[in-house]
Amino acid sequence: MGGENAILEVKDLTLSFRSGRGRVKVLNHIHFRIHPGEIVGLVGESGSGKSVTALAIAKLLPPEKTVIESGEIRFEGRDVVALPERQMAELRGKRIGFVFQEPMTALNPTMTVGDQLYHVIRRHHRVSKGEARERVLRALEEVRIRRPDLVSRQYPFELSGGMRQRVVIALAMSAEPALLIADEPTTALDVTVQADILLLIQQLAESHGTAVLLITHDLGVVAQTCSRMVVMYAGEVVEAGEVRRVLSRPRHPYTQALLRAVPDVAGRGRALVAIEGELPDLHHRPPGCIFAPRCANRVDRCAEAPVLRNCAMDHQAACWVVEEGEVRV
Repeated sequence: MGGENAILEVKDLTLSFRSGRGRVKVLNHIHFRIHPGEIVGLVGESGSGKSVTALAIAKLLPPEKTVIESGEIRFEGRDVVALPERQMAELRGKRIGFVFQEPMTALNPTMTVGDQLYHVIRRHHRVSKGEARERVLRALEEVRIRRPDLVSRQYPFELSGGMRQRVVIALAMSAEPALLIADEPTTALDVTVQADILLLIQQLAESHGTAVLLITHDLGVVAQTCSRMVVMYAGEVVEAGEVRRVLSRPRHPYTQALLRAVPDVAGRGRALVAIEGELPDLHHRPPGCIFAPRCANRVDRCAEAPVLRNCAMDHQAACWVVEEGEVRV
């Protein structure tokens, strides 16, 4: 897909944090885009830079510690990096919605569900008090909550985890955002509830045309929910493309290693294989390929940093030794 109709386009983003040990590069030449109604999965181990990327998009990283070294974050055609905080604050919540892993952190425990939705709707839409109350019930109905009139009068602690997450999604969608950032939205839920929430996100993206950035470490969630995926490792994009293509024919050794660690992919009767080694210390970023120290397929040329290049239609990988059609899972 081209970038001309993208809701969000992250272009060559390199970002560092100031620390007591000096400046550390946490994102290195990140590039991806999301179109209306599309769900893109951002995948990788903990510490790979997924959540930092999401916070950078929303401009929620501490400005006194953050240095944008290069690149752009274009949202609805505007460069977020250059926007003053006043304008960015108007985008958050209204044009960019958020759903996080633990719904209680997004909900006010001292207010009823209905009051929280009511205040969000009144803040972002010019409607009467009566219309706002009607929209509260419609928002709860849209996220498949039965008896929305009853739930609207309840407090968050009276609801189950799955119900609370539905309320958070209703809050995020009530402002009719163009982009929804969902950061591990189902990790704390059981498998059955997780499936319901993922299906709900899919339905809302389709019915509203909302672009969704789904951050997860779970390749099963990506396979179930997303149309395209971006695999990150140590702050870099190592593979990206259409989900079925990447999962069936992974080209980067890191993606292949992630798949070998997934039971459904490893196959019945086949032992799971853990990824040996650890993420690198980004204060001492290794030269060349960032994954080379953990890669069993490394060659001399891996001392040179690879670039993300096309290996098939809508499929890119950053690896010197990748071979057409080869799958090592």
